[in-house]
Amino acid sequence: MATLSGQTIANTFDSLLHVEDDTAGLVATSTDSRVIQDGVGANSALALATDSVRITSTNKLYFNDVGDEHISSDGTDLTIAAGTALNITADVIDLSDATKDITLNAAVDAINFDSNTLSIDASNNRIGLGTASPTATLDVRGKMYMETSDPGIELLDTGTAPYNPLIFKALRSGGSAVQNGEDLGIIYAQGYDGGAYRDFAQIRFAADAVVSSGDAPGRIELWTTPDSSTTIAERLSVDSNGDVTVATGNIIMGTSGKGINFAATGDSSGSMTNELFDDYEEGTFTVGRSGVTTDAVATDTGYYTKIGNIVYWHWYSGAMTLSSTTGGATLTGLPFTTSSSTNRYGQFTTLHGTAIDGSSPGGYTNLNNTNAQFVDLNNTTSASWINSGGNLYIMVQGFYHV
Repeated sequence: MATLSGQTIANTFDSLLHVEDDTAGLVATSTDSRVIQDGVGANSALALATDSVRITSTNKLYFNDVGDEHISSDGTDLTIAAGTALNITADVIDLSDATKDITLNAAVDAINFDSNTLSIDASNNRIGLGTASPTATLDVRGKMYMETSDPGIELLDTGTAPYNPLIFKALRSGGSAVQNGEDLGIIYAQGYDGGAYRDFAQIRFAADAVVSSGDAPGRIELWTTPDSSTTIAERLSVDSNGDVTVATGNIIMGTSGKGINFAATGDSSGSMTNELFDDYEEGTFTVGRSGVTTDAVATDTGYYTKIGNIVYWHWYSGAMTLSSTTGGATLTGLPFTTSSSTNRYGQFTTLHGTAIDGSSPGGYTNLNNTNAQFVDLNNTTSASWINSGGNLYIMVQGFYHV
C-alpha cells in the first residue's frame, strides 16, 4: 500500500493536478482565474474560476485528437478546426443579438449547402441554387417561386447605356438546335378562378422556321382565354418576316383620329396631304325626299360605306307614289355631313328610274350639309320629281367627302 509523504499529495503523485496558489483559493470572478498545475508545478493550459473554465494563452482544446479537431483563440478570434465535418445537432442557431459578418475564403466553392442546394462562389461574388458552379451573380437551376402580398421582379440598369435584358435560352436535350415551331420562352399570367389557378394570358416566343447554325427565325405570339372558357387561344402573332397576323378578333382604334399610317409608301406626283387611314364604317340611313308634298316609297333605307374621309352610298326606292311636287328634287338624310371645303362637291348618278323629269343623270351633294340635289341633263337647273301618281322608281349611287 502506498504511503503519502511530503507537503502535499501532488508532490508524491506528479500526475495529479492542483490549482496554483491554493492558499488563496478560487477567486470570485473569471477575470482572476487560477491556472491548474500538474504534480511537478508546471502550468497546464486549463484555468478555473468560480464562474468559468478557460484555456490559457494560445493553447487549444482538443477532442479525440485524431483529426486535429480543436477549438482555439488568440484573444480576438475563435477558431474551430474540424477534421472532416462540423456537425451541429441543435434545431435553432440564434445569431440575432447583433449584426454578424461571415467571411469566406476566396474560392469558387467557398461554401456549399446540402450537395449544391445552395453554393457561394466567393471569388466571383456569385450564388448558386441547384449548382456548385454559378455562372452569374444569382444562378438558379430550377423553378423560382415567390409568394407575398406584393411580389415582383424589378430590374435597374445603372450603366451608361441601360437596357435591362430579360433573356430566355432554349437548348434541346443533347445540345442540338431547337426545331421549327418549338417554344423558346413563355410568360404566363395566371389567376385563381375560385377552384384552381388558370391561364388568363400568355406571351410566347417560338422558332418560326427551320433552324440551323447562323439562322434563327423568330416568332412572337399573344394568347388569351375567352370569356366562359379555360382554354387559351392564340390571338395575334408577329412572324420572322415581320408580318402581323390577327388570328381571332378585331383591331380596334380606341382613340378618334388614330389609325394605320402609310407614311413609308411612295407619294403621288400631286400634293399629298394625309397618309393616315383612320376610319372605316358600314351602315344604313333613312332617305328623305324634298320638293314633293306627298310621297310613298316601298323602302326608304339607303346603304353606305365610309372609307377614310370618303362616303359611298346607294339607294333603290322600289315602287313610289308622288304628288304635289313643289320644287327641285332633293334627297335628304345622308349619313355624314359633307365637307365644307371650297369646290369639294360630291356626285351621284341615276342608274334607273322614272321619278325624275328632264332626263336627269343624277346630281351633286351640296357643301356642309346632308342633301343630294338632282339636276337636269346637260344643265345646272335643278330637276323636278314626276308628278304623276304611282309606279315610279329611282335607283341612285354616289360618293362625297366629309
